[in-house]
Amino acid sequence: MLEVTPNHAVYVDGVFMAASSACVDGEMSMADGQRVTITSITHATGAIINPITASGTILAGPAGAAVLAGTVDFWAHNVCMRLVALPGPWNLVSGLVPSAFQASPFVETAFTRSAVMAALEAMAAAGVPFPIMAAACGVYDVVVCALFMAGHAAQLVGAVAALALGVAVVKATTPGRAKAGAAAVRT
Repeated sequence: MLEVTPNHAVYVDGVFMAASSACVDGEMSMADGQRVTITSITHATGAIINPITASGTILAGPAGAAVLAGTVDFWAHNVCMRLVALPGPWNLVSGLVPSAFQASPFVETAFTRSAVMAALEAMAAAGVPFPIMAAACGVYDVVVCALFMAGHAAQLVGAVAALALGVAVVKATTPGRAKAGAAAVRT
């Protein structure tokens, strides 16, 4: 059984669509590439768990029966799925402090239940061209990530420092680097 919100992007019959558009007898792709037929659709309420991935996709469902799904809502012409895979602050920050970003109620609300997201969804449904949607979503991405970073500055500084230290250690211990530097000094 797969439980998703009505607007969640699911991969049915070879295309991403809103879960509310899926129908009984539609086929979903499993992790191993096999196809599984939708046998029933029911409505329920519960908590939302929305992992953030750089690709915008995830295998969702019980072990051994996971299907391909999106980590974002489905908008007209799949705007969200196309945007989430683009490089940007969302991917950078979620990579630097993944557990804090995933667990943040602020991020969850900002990217799923905010008035701005509703306005962006309405723009997509109205047929606003993709480049304009990308720019609008990009600005919102920057604002949300900047506010998140302001609230998690210490964690981000620690993550960047750890990354810089790791790069320095790799450079210092990589064979051939010291010799190349020494040769350059002698000449």
